[in-house]
Amino acid sequence: MRFPTPQALGGLVLGGLIAAGGLALAQISIGSQGFFGNEVIEIAQGGPGGPSTFGTVGRISSGRSNAYFTAFPTASFTIGGANPTGTTVSTAGVASGGVLLFNVTNGTAITITLPANPVIDGTIIGICNGTAAAWATNAVTVSANTGQTIVGTAATQTLTTLAASTCNKWIWNQVAASWFVMVGG
Repeated sequence: MRFPTPQALGGLVLGGLIAAGGLALAQISIGSQGFFGNEVIEIAQGGPGGPSTFGTVGRISSGRSNAYFTAFPTASFTIGGANPTGTTVSTAGVASGGVLLFNVTNGTAITITLPANPVIDGTIIGICNGTAAAWATNAVTVSANTGQTIVGTAATQTLTTLAASTCNKWIWNQVAASWFVMVGG
């Protein structure tokens, strides 16, 4: 069985109204500009008047967003803040879960600060070396944000020689207000 396309349905409805003597103006939007993972939507529970929260499209659609770097940032940055200096990459969508994927091995020493509170319980953040070579000159330090801790290592973690095609990941626990290192994650 074939179902009509949205364009055909719009034509049928509009044609049917005109044929019945009524006048209707309709606008059917076909297509999308695409989503980038940092658009915010409101999520309501229990119907109108119930509690609600906000989330990013990236978190809802796949549980993850990603930020893809082909140039190494030239200064430290916070995930979810302004675009890292030296790049045009947005990390806004990654603040509620996702991966910073680096397809570049050369860089300077920087600190990447994990997202600020509030963080959704269970958020996973990954920093990945997507190249075919281990990082040799990058001293990427990962640190917790204000009021947070990293459990499983010291308060910060340095990824000086992150192996080729590997990721380090952290998972947020709201009760402990801590990022837990995901070994082998």
